[in-house]
Amino acid sequence: MPWRPTMRGLTAFDAVMRTGSFAAAAGELNITASAVSHRIKGLEAFLGVQLFNRVHRQATPSDAAIEYHAHIGRAFADIERATVRLVSMSREDALFVHAAPTFATQWLMPRLSGFFQAHPDLDLRVTATPQPADPEKDDIDVDIRYGDRYGPGIVAEPLCEERVMPLASPSLLADGAEGAELLERETLIHSTKCLVQWSEWLARFAPDLELDLTRGPKFDRSFLSIGTAKDGLGVCLESTLLTFPDLESGALVPLFGARGIPIRAHYLAVPRRKRGLDKVLHFRRWLRAELERASDWVTPLLSQSP
Repeated sequence: MPWRPTMRGLTAFDAVMRTGSFAAAAGELNITASAVSHRIKGLEAFLGVQLFNRVHRQATPSDAAIEYHAHIGRAFADIERATVRLVSMSREDALFVHAAPTFATQWLMPRLSGFFQAHPDLDLRVTATPQPADPEKDDIDVDIRYGDRYGPGIVAEPLCEERVMPLASPSLLADGAEGAELLERETLIHSTKCLVQWSEWLARFAPDLELDLTRGPKFDRSFLSIGTAKDGLGVCLESTLLTFPDLESGALVPLFGARGIPIRAHYLAVPRRKRGLDKVLHFRRWLRAELERASDWVTPLLSQSP
């Protein structure tokens, strides 16, 4: 006889372990607490192991239950992920996109109206979290990530070349100060996750400047550094891709023209099994076209800056 308990017993056990009580599990399963207790007793009889210690109408999991659920919980999570993945793959009208928070805020969201207009029948769902997504496990069709570390089941390509350069609010230039003078006078804003730090930019473009790089606010998200610079509170060292909306509007200006360090930091990643889906191809083509338009606009701007 296969050692397979009934699913009714296993689902009740998993629900109790996750929710912390028979009553809460009953609410989740839409059955009575008595029915949950009956299913747990059946599971215990099958296993020949006591899973819960019952004292004064309270049931606490035994050591055996905790160890057992470490495996059973993973199995249920795998079933749920596989089910969601299958359903999402069968839905050609739903596109699941994950993006790094700053890219989503600064670049993606302001342009999505164009994608909606071009593909009105496609249901787009966007999540933006600091933690990297795992497109193979997290029900993601497209992942736009800062960095290029992906597993073998993922196809990744850089979005574009970015330039990291000093940027500031035009209010800081109101008195006619420029370039090196501003860097010596104003607060330097640090983006701790940026691939280029102030020490590297200064060594390449302003080696004679002696600045105290231990001072100034430090942020682990670029949108915080960008917002601080837009408020006129200092000079940020940021990417032309992430600051494109602010360069376009004039909220930020480059202090040294096009003198920036080129990087390829943002990647478009797709699970290998999904790269040929129409919904993924539509999004990739749209994103590429938007990036090209942005590049055509920002390059002349940088060359004309002081």
